[in-house]
Amino acid sequence: MLPTQEERAAHAEKVRLGKERARAEREAKAAAAPEEPIEKMPIIPFGDEAVAGPAFEPEPEPEPEVREPEPLDAFGRFLAAQEQETIDLLGREELRVIWEAENKKALELKRENTRKAARDRAAQHAKGEAGLIAPADLAAAELKRKMSRKVVYTPDLPELSDVGLRINGRILYHGQPVTITYGEWLSFREIEWRNKNMELDFEGKGRLHHLRRSLVSTNPVRV
Repeated sequence: MLPTQEERAAHAEKVRLGKERARAEREAKAAAAPEEPIEKMPIIPFGDEAVAGPAFEPEPEPEPEVREPEPLDAFGRFLAAQEQETIDLLGREELRVIWEAENKKALELKRENTRKAARDRAAQHAKGEAGLIAPADLAAAELKRKMSRKVVYTPDLPELSDVGLRINGRILYHGQPVTITYGEWLSFREIEWRNKNMELDFEGKGRLHHLRRSLVSTNPVRV
């Protein structure tokens, strides 16, 4: 059964009165509690867009103070190579006693080896002066001693050797010093020189490149 016109009018009046009552309650609450101001945040600039208000800039963090590490002495390097458990168990004083004792032994061993080498050279020199060793054998022994002495060599490798140069199982890297014998240095220097010439020839700057050009220019070209 459909509502009559009087019932629809009464329902509409009821709804209108409810809305007015709700609006009056909201206005009363707003008047009782003052509205807190809302902070207006700045717009972060992006591209060429306009910026409303000051641009947001984070506060710079303080840069950490960089201090150069103090160079370690021999005992400091020995201590740095130890595990923390060893340092805690033995202590620095006992480790220093051990280090000094072993250094004393190593120094005495070095002196003994130097004495032995000096005695061998003295004996060989005395035998040569007495005519017990031929001059050719003396020269060969002196050459062997010269080739066996230790030297420090810093490779200067071309760019073609970007992963290092392997020679007799040893990898040489550009600018990294290595300790080798004098004889090995002579061999490595020759190999380094040949590698540099290969790089120059690859770039068209080597002697082989100029030799090829001269041969082409002097030989007749068949048509």
